[in-house]
Amino acid sequence: MWVGLPRKSRKHRRAVAALGPWKPPRMLYTVPRAGQMGYHQRTEYNKRILKIGEDGKEVTPRGGFIRYGLVRGPYILVNGSVPGPAKRLI
Repeated sequence: MWVGLPRKSRKHRRAVAALGPWKPPRMLYTVPRAGQMGYHQRTEYNKRILKIGEDGKEVTPRGGFIRYGLVRGPYILVNGSVPGPAKRLI
C-alpha cells in the first residue's frame, strides 16, 4: 500500500514548481493546482452498532446534543469514531 508523498514531490502533492507571472486564464488545464483530495469512499471496520431506531426522542437528551441539536429522524448509534461532519449521511 502506498504511504507518503510520491517520488519527485517534496512537501506537496498537487504543486507546481513555479507558475511565474501567469494567472489561471493563461495556464494549461493540465497544470495541477490546489484542489480537494478528500471525501472519497472509505470502508470502516470494527464498529459496534449499539442501537437502531426510528424516533430520535428515545436517545436525545434534554436540550439536544452539543454542537448537533435534536435528533428528528431515524438514527443509528455507533460505538467508535466515524469520519466526517456530525450531520453527514453515513
